[in-house]
Amino acid sequence: MKFKQIQILWPITLLLIQSCMRFDLPEVPLNADIKVQEEQDYTLNRISFITDNINSQLINKKLTYNDLFDRVFDISIYEDKFIYQSSEEEKTNIYLKTMNKQIKKKLTNLNLVWDGCFANNDENFAYVYAVGGFVNIYKDELIGSRNRERITDVRTWTVNPMFSNDDSKIIYAKRDRTGGNISEKDGREIPEYKYFIYEYDVEKKENTNYWIGYNPCYFPNDNNKIAYVKISNTYPEIWIGDLTTGEEKLLLSDDKVGFIQPVVSPDGRRIAFSSLSKVGEEEQNFDVYIVNTDGTNKRQITYHPGNDYCPKWSKDGNSIYFVSQRGNRGGKYCIWKISLTTYQIM
Repeated sequence: MKFKQIQILWPITLLLIQSCMRFDLPEVPLNADIKVQEEQDYTLNRISFITDNINSQLINKKLTYNDLFDRVFDISIYEDKFIYQSSEEEKTNIYLKTMNKQIKKKLTNLNLVWDGCFANNDENFAYVYAVGGFVNIYKDELIGSRNRERITDVRTWTVNPMFSNDDSKIIYAKRDRTGGNISEKDGREIPEYKYFIYEYDVEKKENTNYWIGYNPCYFPNDNNKIAYVKISNTYPEIWIGDLTTGEEKLLLSDDKVGFIQPVVSPDGRRIAFSSLSKVGEEEQNFDVYIVNTDGTNKRQITYHPGNDYCPKWSKDGNSIYFVSQRGNRGGKYCIWKISLTTYQIM
């Protein structure tokens, strides 16, 4: 924090500095309102607490698309509980909470664990775990969490796991060499790496490689169709892929902004995603958007000056869960639920 150079006693100056450090005051407080004018037709409900320390390492950072590469939380199929990544004990792990806030459980007791997702049987979950510079995917039980199964065993990064509708497959992204090279400024040629979509067969324990991409998400009731992110030009784009035919279809692309974290609605007709929005003349922050699966009717859902990202649909498709900085001046992240059909603050 910068202080004006004024003539005051050093003990008083030191006291002021210690006071500011103690309360960890932000340099520029965010709008602490729960919602802004453009959101007045929506219901907003806070799901988690500030003390859950969700994505605490990103609080004072100007976010980029790379910062939001992972899925921060997931909602169970019955919407009675959620899992989230937290650095609550100075180590990043996956935690579980019931929606009524009565039960909280630490599911992993490791470090550098993220990208947690529920299985549809409501008994298992998957996550990624970084050890020795390499990131692999693991599967475990919600009750007990002592039967850990390693899904990938690679000396690279595997991220973004998601179970298929019947839990027979796990879709994910893996960092691989493309076969080409990149020229450095000093003229050196280095190998080029990109993320590719892979699918793991749980019974056969086999992996199938598809296209370049990340953030894969199955369509409801269709294990052969996914939405995912791919960078074919400058910014991330949303694509739809058919795992049976290998066909890819571009859904959203823009030469000025990117689209990430797609998730398909329960009826398969809409996709929620995150994208940068302009606030004022220069500042940008992330907001949640919706688009039809045919690429029409793209519209912005959140407008808060704090970051809103990582959308998840409710079971009935009438609400969206997401991560947001709203509701507190410290800019800390919590999970919120926004209803698209009613007007009320809960």
